[in-house]
Amino acid sequence: MKTLLVTLDGVADRPCVQLGNKTPLEAAKKPNLNRLAQNSVLFNTCIAGEIAPESDVGVLSLLGINPFQKHVGRAIFEWLSTGRRFENGWLALRANFATVDKRGKILDRRAGRSLSRFEAKQLEQEINAIKLGTPFEFVATSGHRGVVVFKGDFSKHIQNTDPAYQKNKKGISNAKHKFASRVARCTPLSSDSKSKKTAALVNAFTQVVNAVLEKSEVNQHRKKRGQLAATALLLRDGETKSPRENYSEWTIVAGMPLEIGIGKAFQMNMVKIAEGDYKKIAAIVGSEIKKRNVYVHLKGPDEYGHDGDVFGKKRSIEAIDHLFFGNLNVDLSKTRIVVTGDHATPCELKAHSNDAVPALIAGGKLKGQKNGFDEPSANKQKTIVAWKLLRTAALLT
Repeated sequence: MKTLLVTLDGVADRPCVQLGNKTPLEAAKKPNLNRLAQNSVLFNTCIAGEIAPESDVGVLSLLGINPFQKHVGRAIFEWLSTGRRFENGWLALRANFATVDKRGKILDRRAGRSLSRFEAKQLEQEINAIKLGTPFEFVATSGHRGVVVFKGDFSKHIQNTDPAYQKNKKGISNAKHKFASRVARCTPLSSDSKSKKTAALVNAFTQVVNAVLEKSEVNQHRKKRGQLAATALLLRDGETKSPRENYSEWTIVAGMPLEIGIGKAFQMNMVKIAEGDYKKIAAIVGSEIKKRNVYVHLKGPDEYGHDGDVFGKKRSIEAIDHLFFGNLNVDLSKTRIVVTGDHATPCELKAHSNDAVPALIAGGKLKGQKNGFDEPSANKQKTIVAWKLLRTAALLT
């Protein structure tokens, strides 16, 4: 029996006044998901305990990897998605283009989500022209996102400069609901000389890059057009080793750098997609599931959660239900389906939280459970840790 794991990025939420104290998932018109839930087992799924996880921890947990036993810094997956070489010892860091004013206050962590591909690549060239004394390469990946690699022998035991994501004692980034609106200073998380040297390098890089971005013609033009300028880089989730897992019996269907990088690191068959083309994605999944297990990651709901757009998140869930699940042609007698989220992104927080997420398991011999797929329904069910979800699905179906 094949397994189809569908992850709705950031889908879980909290009751919203605008929706009559319902969550966007609860309020959304989703007849196809409801139909699937009618013959399912439902769980309340804990992604990473008390941690408000980033998507890397969420996705790896859903794939069966306990993040407290095996944690990998997100940046390496972002780098691997570019197809470039990486050597163990080098330091990869995920980057956000952000808007910072002359007083150093962060106005927007994503430069208004309006950075074009052309603009990002121009800024990439300007950053890579910097003479730092340490070899490095910066790549603009998607929208406001990027990744930088320092080539040498470095430590990953350093704090993020992105104040919205700060590492705990285990080195796992925890999403902050409230944080100082300034670029954080990179500090070593270990007392060894390598960690201290690495932190100093990151601070030096941040200072010189932000000075270059402030003067960039790209940003001068953006300001004239009334757009937020990309005047700073926020760095996080460093990693110095390239992971390798054997998921060769899986296809990953994804469009974002993180998931693409995970697919490459885990030896998955790769199908890259255009985000939001849910009908086409359904057709791809329907074809791939006949050959191997499939992981499909649908980004939509998360971005609306980050923007605090309650109605946009509800519409995104409805679009996924209508265009993806409404066109998904899968033989449930031969396929187990797991539908869940990689974390919650409550609109009231505009950030990830440690709230549990609903997870349904359907297919095989499962029939007649009469569940609904939403947070209130899941809260009445048994809680399961995310890394045990696939194993549980195999036992149930």
